[in-house]
Amino acid sequence: MIRKNTSPAAIAAAEESYVVVHPCFDAPEAKRDIDSLGPMKLSLSGRIALLGLRAYLVLMMGMVAYRALDMAGVIVHLKG
Repeated sequence: MIRKNTSPAAIAAAEESYVVVHPCFDAPEAKRDIDSLGPMKLSLSGRIALLGLRAYLVLMMGMVAYRALDMAGVIVHLKG
C-alpha cells in the first residue's frame, strides 16, 4: 500500500505555486517624467572618472587619426 504524505507542511508545499509572466505580456510600468527632474549631482570620484574617460577617448581618436594620415602618406617621417 502506498501512503501519501498528508502532513500540513507537505500539503502547503504542494499547493504553493508561482506564476511566471513574460515581459511582453506584463503591464507596462509608469515612467518618470524627465521634465520634473532636476539636475543630478555628480560626486568628485564620478567627475574624475568621466574626465579620465574623456581624455582616453580623445587620445584614442588622435592615435586613429595619426595612423590614418600616416597610411595615407600625408605625414612624412623625417629620417635622419
